[in-house]
Amino acid sequence: MGMIGEYLRVTPAELGRVIREPEWAWDLVEEVRDVEEETKPAPAEARHFSTYRRGTCSASCWRASSSP
Repeated sequence: MGMIGEYLRVTPAELGRVIREPEWAWDLVEEVRDVEEETKPAPAEARHFSTYRRGTCSASCWRASSSP
């Protein structure tokens, strides 16, 4: 079992629009994610972040800690 977390870095203007139009945020996330999957920006420049693998790592650590 794993946990998936996704984060998007937004500008102040984008945040204001997200607050006014929450449904617009889904389109923004998909657009940024699609572009970054193709362009593979450096971490300092990336706007989309996922913690997908962290959940897998956490599950492994939990299993290991309960082993004799």
